Amino acid sequence: MIKQIQLLKIKSGLTAAQLSQKSGVPLATVHKLLSGETTNPKLETLNAVLSALSYQLEIRPLDDSNNECLSELEWQLITLYRQLSGSAQNLFNGLLLQFMHYEKKSGFTPDNTPPLD
Repeated sequence: MIKQIQLLKIKSGLTAAQLSQKSGVPLATVHKLLSGETTNPKLETLNAVLSALSYQLEIRPLDDSNNECLSELEWQLITLYRQLSGSAQNLFNGLLLQFMHYEKKSGFTPDNTPPLD
């Protein structure tokens, strides 16, 4: 996670001092966080720094169906889905339901997908 915060800081163009001022986190703490010296930062510190970088810390629920966390791809798809308009979501829902019906009826599985030429 520290590497990601370092990249976000670089992307933002903020200096450590500006990040400290914007987040309310002491400059020494920001330096320790970014250098990796702080290996177990407080949740409040991470949240303040990420907020200053226009990001948020997200605690994700477990997927109830198999008691596993959702994959990064699944979260990206959910995020993209939420950005669709209502009518686009309805269209997507219809297509997904049609595909699920086809999959069930035909016995389609990702393992027996014919190769694309």
